[in-house]
Amino acid sequence: MMRKLASILAGLWLCCSSSMAAPVTPLVDPVLPSAQQWLQHIEQDIARFYLQPGPLGDPVGSFPTYLCNDSQTADLSDLCPELQASWLQDSLGRQYTRMLSRQIYTYGVIFHMTGNPKALAAAKAGVDYLRDNMLSEEGGAYSYLDSDGQPGLSLAQGTTQDLSYAQLGLAFYYYLTRDDAVLADILKLKDYIFSHYRSEQHNQLLWVLEDSADNTTGQLELVAQLDQINAYMLLMLPLLPEPYAAQWREDLAWLSEVLLSQYHNEQELRFYGYLHHPSGKTTTGRHGDWGHTIKAYWMLYLAAAELGLDDQRDIAEQGMYAVLERAYAQFKLMDILPDDHGMDPNTEVGFWNATEHSEGASWWQYAELDQAAQTLAFSDPSMNDYLRYTYGTWLSAMVDHEHGGILPYPYGTQAAKLHHWKNGYHGAEHALIAYLGASQHQQQPATLYFAIQPQALSDELTKLLRPYYFKAERVELDKQQGRQRVRFSGISG
Repeated sequence: MMRKLASILAGLWLCCSSSMAAPVTPLVDPVLPSAQQWLQHIEQDIARFYLQPGPLGDPVGSFPTYLCNDSQTADLSDLCPELQASWLQDSLGRQYTRMLSRQIYTYGVIFHMTGNPKALAAAKAGVDYLRDNMLSEEGGAYSYLDSDGQPGLSLAQGTTQDLSYAQLGLAFYYYLTRDDAVLADILKLKDYIFSHYRSEQHNQLLWVLEDSADNTTGQLELVAQLDQINAYMLLMLPLLPEPYAAQWREDLAWLSEVLLSQYHNEQELRFYGYLHHPSGKTTTGRHGDWGHTIKAYWMLYLAAAELGLDDQRDIAEQGMYAVLERAYAQFKLMDILPDDHGMDPNTEVGFWNATEHSEGASWWQYAELDQAAQTLAFSDPSMNDYLRYTYGTWLSAMVDHEHGGILPYPYGTQAAKLHHWKNGYHGAEHALIAYLGASQHQQQPATLYFAIQPQALSDELTKLLRPYYFKAERVELDKQQGRQRVRFSGISG
C-alpha cells in the first residue's frame, strides 16, 4: 500500500506548478502553492463541479445528496458505478439536511473567494430551501427528507451532530450577509439543541433523545460536543450582539471543558471517540483517528483565543504539534520503491496518515490536518515544512482533474464523491484556509467578498469583519454593486 501510494504521488506531483491544470515532473524540494494557485483551485476544481446543473438541484437550492462523479443526477433505476456500493443502498433517495447545509457552505466559500454572484445565489436558494423544508416549528431540524419529501425520522431521533451541521450553511451565509432572518433561525436552533440535549446527569450533550434503527439514547459521542463548535459556534460568536454573545461564550467554555475533562487523554495526547463502551477509548475505535483528534485540538485552540483561556490554548497547541508529528509521513523513493521505477530516487513525497494503523487519510481527515498545520503556520513558519509537501499531495491526489470536485481518498476515482457524508464542505474550507495562509506567507492581502445587506453595513460592523476563524491587523473595505470586497492583512490564528 505504501509503495503504491508513494508511486502515484510522485508521478502526479503538482505543488510547484504555476497552473493546476495538469501534473508536472516531481521535485525534491517543493514550495508552497501560491495564493493565486488556491484561487485557481477553487475555480477550476471546486466551482467547476458545483456550479453544474446537477449539484445545483431542481429547483435550484434543492441540492441532491447523491450525484454521479461526473455531476450528473443519479438515476435510481440505473445507478452509476460509484453509487452501487452496498453501504449506500439503504439511504439512496433521501435528502439529508446536513448535506444540503454543507453544500450551502460550499457555495458560500466559492463566492467568498471569487465574488461569483452565481455561487451567492445558489447559497441563498439553499438557505431558503432548508428554512422552508427542514426546520421544525419547535425549533429543531429534521435529519433528512424521504423520497416523498417527508421527514424520515422524528425530531427526537435526530442526532446532535446532524443538528449542528444543519447550522453550518446558515452560519456561513450569515457570516457573508448578516441577514437578520437567518440569524433568528440560527439562534432558535441553537437554543433547541442546548435546551433539549444538554444532560445534567452526564454533563454533556446527548446523542439522541429517542432510539432509532441506527442510534440509541445510551450513546455518549465526541462529535455531539465537538461539532457544535466546529459547525457554527466558533464562526458565529464574534458576530453576535448581546445578550446572545454572553450566553454563547458561556456555552462554548462549557463544551471546551467537556471535551478536555471527559474525552481527552492527557497522557497520550488524543481524544476518545465515544464513552458508552470501552472500545471508544481505544485508538482503533470509531472516531479514534487523528482526524477527529486534530479537529478537537484545533477547535479548542481557536475557542481559547476567543475566550482568553491561555491554559486551554497551551494544551491544544501541544496536542496539535504532537498529532501532526505522528500523522505525517515523508519518504524518498529510494527508500520505498525498487531500483527500476524510472524516477529520481531522491524524489520526496509527503502526506498525512489517518491513524498509526493506516497509510494515507480520507479527504476530511487530510483537510483537518492541513488546516491545523496552517493555523500554527501563521505564527510558526516551521509548519510550512509539512505543508509544502501535503498541499502538493492534496492538489494532485485528492482532486478529480477530469470532472472537478474532491475525491474521497487519494486517487479514489471509483468511489462516490457525493453521498450522505460527503460533498463540498471540507474541500471548500481547505481551499479557503490554504488561500489565507498563502496570502500571509507571500505578505500580500487576502481578498474576500461579502454581501452584507446595506442596512447592516456600518463602520462598526466593518470592524467586526474577519477572514473566517482568524484575525487581521488591517481591514480594507471596497463597496461594490451588491457586494463588498475586503482585503485582510496581517492574518493570525
